[in-house]
Amino acid sequence: MKKIIFSPAKYEFSFFSAGRLRLKFALESLRLVKGRLLDLGSGDGRLGQKIKQFYPQLEIIGLEPDKKLVAGAKKRTAGVKGLSYLSGRGEKIPFPDNSFEAVLASCVLEHVDDYQKTLREISRVIKPGGIFHSVTPLEADPWVLHHWFREWIWSRTKRHLGHQHPFTRKELLAAIAKEGFVIKRTWSSQFFLFQIMELAYYFFINRLNLSAHFSVREMVQEKNSGADKRFCQCLLAFKGFLINLEWFFLRFLPGHLLHIEAIKS
Repeated sequence: MKKIIFSPAKYEFSFFSAGRLRLKFALESLRLVKGRLLDLGSGDGRLGQKIKQFYPQLEIIGLEPDKKLVAGAKKRTAGVKGLSYLSGRGEKIPFPDNSFEAVLASCVLEHVDDYQKTLREISRVIKPGGIFHSVTPLEADPWVLHHWFREWIWSRTKRHLGHQHPFTRKELLAAIAKEGFVIKRTWSSQFFLFQIMELAYYFFINRLNLSAHFSVREMVQEKNSGADKRFCQCLLAFKGFLINLEWFFLRFLPGHLLHIEAIKS
């Protein structure tokens, strides 16, 4: 089998990785799954690729509406068995009923045009007893700073991230349960310090009138100077450290991100 190219697992579980908790909770939900996993809204495919490294028995299919991201994911994993990507939307998943043992939707529901229809499609393609793992920001929840700066922050998350729906925890759990899922457990992440940092981040990119798709990660990839690149990498490492440190102390409190494990009844 061809080796998959992505960040080493050792780094992904370090306190300096911003993706550590997202990967950790997904792995916990999928630990007993065998068969096919649909990575809905797979983006550049990196999360699914990391899961594949830990659970090589899974056949992972990424579905992503952005054809450029699909092409990039295919190029990165060319020749790897059990990993494939295609273009498509959550509102119309191009697979028959009961096609998957599990579905992963990481930061997807806030982006789609019709989240209830997307959840209905997810329920349709998951086999009874299958696992649905979702990660969704709660931008309308009163425990989250985004709620109190809603008018200001929402226009910016919509512009810079393409968010369509600001959820509350109650609303999101009810929408998932409505489509025949039983909520098994939840986790929270991204607490107060991270939320303050994110508010400052949106103020910064808005004040400088940066691109709607600007990100520090992209800036790291574009920098040619060694010093500039190291500075940007330090920013990403600080963000990861803050996310993980807060979770260690505040993990029993509500947070900005809600990670959900649900079972298809």
